[in-house]
Amino acid sequence: MELLANANQLTPEFDLGRVQTWIFDVDNTLYPAECDLFSQIHIRMAEFVAKTLSLNLEAAKLVRREYFTKYGTTMRGLMEEHGVDPNDYMAYVHDVDYSPIKRDDALRQLIEGLPGRKLIFTNASLEHGQKCARQLGVEDLFDGWFDIRDAAYEPKPDMAAYHKFAARFEVEPQRAIFFEDTLKNLKPAKQLGWQTAYIDPSVETTATGPLPTFVQAGYVDAHGAGLHAFFQAHWRT
Repeated sequence: MELLANANQLTPEFDLGRVQTWIFDVDNTLYPAECDLFSQIHIRMAEFVAKTLSLNLEAAKLVRREYFTKYGTTMRGLMEEHGVDPNDYMAYVHDVDYSPIKRDDALRQLIEGLPGRKLIFTNASLEHGQKCARQLGVEDLFDGWFDIRDAAYEPKPDMAAYHKFAARFEVEPQRAIFFEDTLKNLKPAKQLGWQTAYIDPSVETTATGPLPTFVQAGYVDAHGAGLHAFFQAHWRT
């Protein structure tokens, strides 16, 4: 692939030419947000909270959001405040229909052609991440996986998770880039010296144009409305 100059880059540090470690989140990043898998997962989360805490569904939704805001994941909140077994939680919430995620041969070709290592860094379980990647047809392309268990259930954006990830894979900061759809999860990556790419889940993957002003943070180096849009803007095969 050939590096392209593009006005959508946000910081002078952005330079894909030196990247040798490509780090991808899974949900709404590796697969496009338009798959809407999280509409299913959110329902399963609320159901689990309702059953576990003996709440009605509406109250459970409020608790789910509260724990997500406070702890980074609903699961972490349930673990901290109610001693919930995380494996029980993940088995329940990821029991969903993965068929909305379609095989993407163009994405496979794109990832396969990137120089260096390709790694997964997710707040979800390994099983969930691998199912998503399998649906896309890219599961075998990754050199390493790091899930919430590997992070000792300390989710992004907790800096401890990033340190564990970086130590596990011996990440050379100046040669790494992280693709992520949750803006706050990019800040610790930037603090470690990684380049950061915001994959905006709020727009269709065919959208183009500058990053919205509200996300023009100093810790975002570049952006795209999906991986295809990002690489179309910055690389030529």
